[in-house]
Amino acid sequence: MNKINDYNKQFKDYLLYRNYGKGTVKSYERVIERFLDFCRVHNGQYGEPQQYAYQYMLLRKQAGLSSSTINIVYSALKLFFKQVLKQTWSYDEVPRPKHLKMLPRILSTEEVVRMLHGTNNAKHQTILLLLYTCGLRVGELIGLRVSDLRFEQGNLWIRQGKGHRDRIVDLPEIVQQGLSLIHI
Repeated sequence: MNKINDYNKQFKDYLLYRNYGKGTVKSYERVIERFLDFCRVHNGQYGEPQQYAYQYMLLRKQAGLSSSTINIVYSALKLFFKQVLKQTWSYDEVPRPKHLKMLPRILSTEEVVRMLHGTNNAKHQTILLLLYTCGLRVGELIGLRVSDLRFEQGNLWIRQGKGHRDRIVDLPEIVQQGLSLIHI
C-alpha cells in the first residue's frame, strides 16, 4: 500500500512540476488510482506491466466509456509508465484506440436567436453573445477583466486559457455594442 501511495505522489508531483492543468491532474490521478486498484485485484494474472495496462483499458472500453475518455486513460497510463515506473511504452503492446472523428453540432441561426432571447437581461444577453461569437470557454469568460477588452484594436485578450495559453480573438461589433449598453 505504501508503494502505491509513493507512486501516486510521484505522479502528482510530476504533473504539478510540468504545469499540467488542474483538470488534467485530477483526471490523470483518478485514472492511476483506479489502475493501481485494478493491478492489486488482478495481481499476477497478466504478467508484464503493460499487459495490465492493456487489460485495464479493455475493461474501461467494455464499461462503455467514450473514446475521448479512453484516450485520457491511455495518455495517463503512458505518462505514468514513462515518468514514474521508468518503463518504455510499447505501442505494439498497448495501441492507442482510434478516436471517432465527428463534426461538432453547430447551432442554427434560429437556435442562436432563441438562446439570446431566452433572457431579457442585457448583461446576460451580452455574456451569451460574447461566449458564442468569440468562442470562449466558460472558464475563460470567468477570468476576463475589463482591461482584456481592447475596443480600439477590435479584439479580446484571453489570458491563460486552455493549456495555460494566452490568445487574442476578434471582438465583433455587435458584442462591442452590447458591452457599451451595459456600460463597459
